[in-house]
Amino acid sequence: MIIRRFSKFLVTKKSLEYSFDLTNCYTPVAQVKSLNIKSEYLLQRGTSTRFSRRGYFRNSFSTTDMVNSESSVKYLEIPDKSESDKKHYKTLLLSNGIRALLVSDPTPVPHCGLTSSSSSSSYDSTGDSCAEESSSTSSEDEESMSTSTTDNGESDSDLESEEGDEKLAACALLVDVGSFTEPTEYQGLAHFLEHMIFMGSEKYPAENAFDAHIKKCGGFDNAHTEFEETCFYFEVSEEHLDSSMDYFSALLKAPLMKKEAMTRERDSVESEFQQIVHDDEVRRDQLVAAYATPGYPHATFPWGNLKTLKDGISDDDLHAMLHEFQKRHYSAHRMCVCVQARLPIDELEQMVVKHFSGIPSNDLPGLDLSPYNYRDAFRKEFFEQVFFVKPVENICKLELTWVLPSMIKQYKTKPDQFISHLIGYEGEGSLCAYLRKRLWALELTAGIDESGFESNSIYSSFVIGIFLTDRGFQHLDEVLAASFAFIKLFAGCGPFKDAFTELQKIEATNFRFESQRPALDNVEKLAVKMKYYPPKDILTGTELYYEYNEDHIQDVVKHLNEFRFNIMITSQHKYEGITYDKKRKMVQY
Repeated sequence: MIIRRFSKFLVTKKSLEYSFDLTNCYTPVAQVKSLNIKSEYLLQRGTSTRFSRRGYFRNSFSTTDMVNSESSVKYLEIPDKSESDKKHYKTLLLSNGIRALLVSDPTPVPHCGLTSSSSSSSYDSTGDSCAEESSSTSSEDEESMSTSTTDNGESDSDLESEEGDEKLAACALLVDVGSFTEPTEYQGLAHFLEHMIFMGSEKYPAENAFDAHIKKCGGFDNAHTEFEETCFYFEVSEEHLDSSMDYFSALLKAPLMKKEAMTRERDSVESEFQQIVHDDEVRRDQLVAAYATPGYPHATFPWGNLKTLKDGISDDDLHAMLHEFQKRHYSAHRMCVCVQARLPIDELEQMVVKHFSGIPSNDLPGLDLSPYNYRDAFRKEFFEQVFFVKPVENICKLELTWVLPSMIKQYKTKPDQFISHLIGYEGEGSLCAYLRKRLWALELTAGIDESGFESNSIYSSFVIGIFLTDRGFQHLDEVLAASFAFIKLFAGCGPFKDAFTELQKIEATNFRFESQRPALDNVEKLAVKMKYYPPKDILTGTELYYEYNEDHIQDVVKHLNEFRFNIMITSQHKYEGITYDKKRKMVQY
């Protein structure tokens, strides 16, 4: 851990002068001015440590030599898992290209359908050698545990967390397409398609037949659309898992998406839009998106509403585009499915092969994002203007945003998470402690958010967020001076190996004793991880610091010390005569 003394800063007075135009259709009022900041940093030793963020990685996967000749199923590497994780795993590649992760929970299924708190022995769910347990944490001689165990090897804490809880089977399917891919004249199409998929299939033509079946069985289903992927998921009791998979897979094999259903689903999309239109974080993202370089995929309005899906668009054209988009992008080779249940893993495999092998594949590639350069992702005005935004809620926040290259491929070294850990540290000598001591700030966060808008295959947005007090808002120049000076410290520090090694050990311990998530949450997260990580790292990819790379860390530090960032001040209060007199629409054309 790096511990340095934080002393004084000297920064020239910044002129917050500029002119600008602001956010949202229904929306943040704000003003921006042209930024001319010259900063001289005079500072003795500073500090470090804390915070973490997650990254994802697209990677090709390797298969083992084990192949099921009947269905051409290939068995992939078994994911490394935590010692405390009693579940069994198996990864498959189906003949049509779908990647599948099977998760068998050894907890016995009582006749009543509720989790039993008894210590009866769990069944052997491994089935064959492809589902062997594997672990990536701690050596075999580290067998001491902080909790006592029962005769069947389960810890008391595991049993306590499950006692009295109803556990359901769950399934999630991810499609490698999102709003980045939709045509600019049909903003919100990917989200609209997600809704229309539920409107019946050739096998079960009734609208919402799948949803009705799930609810009849006491389950739950939902879906969400991100910038680069769309995810569908449901949970139901084990006895209804097979039939529910049948209904669900039918939607992906041959969805009807009739024209007469479009009106209702457009209204549903509009309703969802109205729910988020006053969300300050959503409005903030749309303001930033307004400064995206024309032609870049993040310059879009991903939610969609009646304006983007109806005004100036005929139902015939929209219906044709909907089917064209689905046939082009909802291909099996671009899907990942994850299933978790208290059933033997071989039984789960049979279900997955039976229901998902029939989804058609066109073998066409997805959107190629390689031509887009992160340095050109936003117009120069984004880095030259300061945004003053009037929020809906009563918050006072300063945000500093740097645009970094995509961190997805650096999941093993996690340089962005390491630096955000240091910047977000709250102990003595930290930036947070310095600001709190002067009663200027309540909280400080740093890093790259998991949302697709801030972390994607084109760029990553590294944001330092400081929640200011009224006093801190009055000393905005000093808060900025302290923040820039603190960041400047890292340029003269290094190597960071000792601090990295300490954090690496902490995260390995956290992963070793990680609590288990509910099945629905688990499969939803794992389905996304399957897209970005090789099979072996699906469970560990977001959790562990695999290896130290000083060059990667220094590259992040270099980007943070470039004079290329955005300042956004969100407050109900006016800053030195600034008037909130501009509005910007959410929908970009």
